Amino acid sequence: MDLIYDMLEAGFEHKIMDHPQTVMRSLGISWLYAIPQSIADQWWFLRCAGAPSQLPSYLREMTPESARRAWNAEIESVARAAAATKEK
Repeated sequence: MDLIYDMLEAGFEHKIMDHPQTVMRSLGISWLYAIPQSIADQWWFLRCAGAPSQLPSYLREMTPESARRAWNAEIESVARAAAATKEK
């Protein structure tokens, strides 16, 4: 199972200020890869084990569609930044 940790929801909605890896450990979740997605204020945890059956709202399972949306948003952001640099 691959999981997306939403830092904004964890912080604003649940007042969780601990590092995402610390929170994941406290939930009993282990993972093979942890990839920060700074542009989306997320962490992607890949190949997870030990996840509770009911995930907190700031943690959701990654689907091919959610990964594609996040990747496309990152590409668009980089393209906008490059265009703005060219305009200067």
